[in-house]
Amino acid sequence: MGITSTRSRMRRLSTWTAGASALALSLWISPALAQDHTGDKADEDTTIVVTGSRLVTSGVDSPVPVTALQAEELDAMDPVSLIASVSQLPQFYGNQTPNNSNFFLRGGTGNLNLRGLGANRTLTLLNGRRVPATSAFGGVDINLFPEAMIRGIETVTGGASAVYGTDAVAGVVNFLIDTKFEGVAADLQFGTTDRGDANNYDAKLAFGLALGDRGHLLVSASHAKQDGVHHITSRDWYTNTGAVQVGGIWTDYPDVRSIAASFDGVIYAPGTAINGLQFDRSGNLSRLTPGAITQGAVGNGGRSVGAGTDLASELFTLYPDTDRYSAFAYADYDLTDNLTVFAQYMRGYNHQFQYNIPRSSLLASPTAITIFQDNAFLPAGLRQTMIDNSIASFSLRRVGSIEDIGDVWFEDRTTQNVGTFGFDGQIDRGGFLGGWKYGGYYQYGRSRRVWDQNTLRIDRIFAAIDAVRDGSGNIVCRVSTVAAG
Repeated sequence: MGITSTRSRMRRLSTWTAGASALALSLWISPALAQDHTGDKADEDTTIVVTGSRLVTSGVDSPVPVTALQAEELDAMDPVSLIASVSQLPQFYGNQTPNNSNFFLRGGTGNLNLRGLGANRTLTLLNGRRVPATSAFGGVDINLFPEAMIRGIETVTGGASAVYGTDAVAGVVNFLIDTKFEGVAADLQFGTTDRGDANNYDAKLAFGLALGDRGHLLVSASHAKQDGVHHITSRDWYTNTGAVQVGGIWTDYPDVRSIAASFDGVIYAPGTAINGLQFDRSGNLSRLTPGAITQGAVGNGGRSVGAGTDLASELFTLYPDTDRYSAFAYADYDLTDNLTVFAQYMRGYNHQFQYNIPRSSLLASPTAITIFQDNAFLPAGLRQTMIDNSIASFSLRRVGSIEDIGDVWFEDRTTQNVGTFGFDGQIDRGGFLGGWKYGGYYQYGRSRRVWDQNTLRIDRIFAAIDAVRDGSGNIVCRVSTVAAG
């Protein structure tokens, strides 16, 4: 059998983002009232945020609905991971998580999807600043974020979010970092299921330090790993229930199995003595007898209750193997009382492994195979029956086993680095622009994604299966016995 590995490399993404003061100004004003000025306190309590990259902290004061949650609330919803916590919020529909991910549709295993409009329509911010997309599919993998430093999130899902750009049509999510944290915080959790599988652990460490009276330093790291669950039959809720049509009526039955194929092969040769024979792992033959409730024919799309093969019984990934880590560093320094500069670096790695569904099979186009009478691996008794009945060949209906061509899997590895430099300031009160705030930043991100897949080489499978004996009695591919023209 021809089995090989294919590798697809997503091109590296390099992006930069700059925030200008014209888009990040906060204007202090006093309300225009038909009475005397109320003093400086009114000025301090009425801040209007004019920005395309920040959210108002209080949902009560915001012109559009804002959902604000603190870190304690997120942890209470689901302590396993940040993406698991956020996915509990009702405004998120179909977040891309490890157990519902699809390589061809997603940018990572932690992409947010507000209102089900897509990860590339949900703007994800970290401390009010855009984060580069994780892959060419768009979307930001929040597994990169320093969970230990998150102090809360804010989400905007109102129609006004579209003013942030086309990537914010669904809404905006802002993750807030506790940039004033001091001390050490550590968190370690581990667990397993009551069936003894899906062993997992998650470790986080955060450190914050004041640098004199004007500076601050934050460092955070996390590592999480979970073993996958690849056997659906290990769950008591699995009954292999399926719909079977009998007499024109579709009815659901438990234990519905395939009589179209098996892990070791079902012979499909209509109208012959060998039709409906099936191989076992040792190459022995027996008759495949359908159950009383059956739809379709043996070897040709049939299914039967209680008879045949449960093709999901060998391998079926319920939850993939996952392994991820992230590192985060942040420092700021007050150059003056009204001007602060900062620098930030994030690095994240995410690895995922799972068995692919469907697995390799030899029962339909383009891999339907024909076994000829002179095939070198045919049992002697079967070959003699074919000779006696003038059966030149038959179709073998087979789904790959984990022991051979069924070992089909893919691995997805993403590494991302993001660096940010910026400043925030405020103009002294008393002048024309007194009380105005300004800020700017430069950001560079680079993401590398590698996807490995193990599957069939279709261009070689037919030559490998059509095996015969040469003039010396050696088993070779038939094609090698034909002289090149």
